[in-house]
Amino acid sequence: FFVSVAGDQTEVIDISDSLKELSFPRQIDMAETSAFGNTNKTYIQGLADASISGTGQWAAGSAEDIDQIMSDLIGAASPTNFAYAPAGVSAKTVDGSAPAYNVLTAAAAKPIFYGTVWLASYEITGSIGDVVAVSFQFQPATDILRLVNDSGNNTLTADTGSWVASTV
Repeated sequence: FFVSVAGDQTEVIDISDSLKELSFPRQIDMAETSAFGNTNKTYIQGLADASISGTGQWAAGSAEDIDQIMSDLIGAASPTNFAYAPAGVSAKTVDGSAPAYNVLTAAAAKPIFYGTVWLASYEITGSIGDVVAVSFQFQPATDILRLVNDSGNNTLTADTGSWVASTV
């Protein structure tokens, strides 16, 4: 799971090593359209929604530790870029000329979800004799896109090229 640093949308930080769990639920609002005479309820689709939440181990001490990253994102003036590759990535490159999510390499036919999000919550918890834990939740600031490589070129670049994009 990658996020960009507050104030620098071109620097990508992989926080996967600090995470124990990541959840990416997606849902669609459903509006009921039933009328007199219907024998069953009927519905139409509304707007899509998503969130990203995670838990992990607290770490502090450098600019790339999860505590520093999340603390910088609380109350940030602009949303942050994120990228989530459930099947993993084989390489990442920091490229100042492209947004953070445009520099990941994934296996062919494996998706990368990306977009911009707001940090909605960040919590640090600990107890005697246990590791200090963190939990967080992001809410979308824009559409979240799902990119899947449909050819041999498996690098996600600013020009999506051979990637097929669809809105989540």
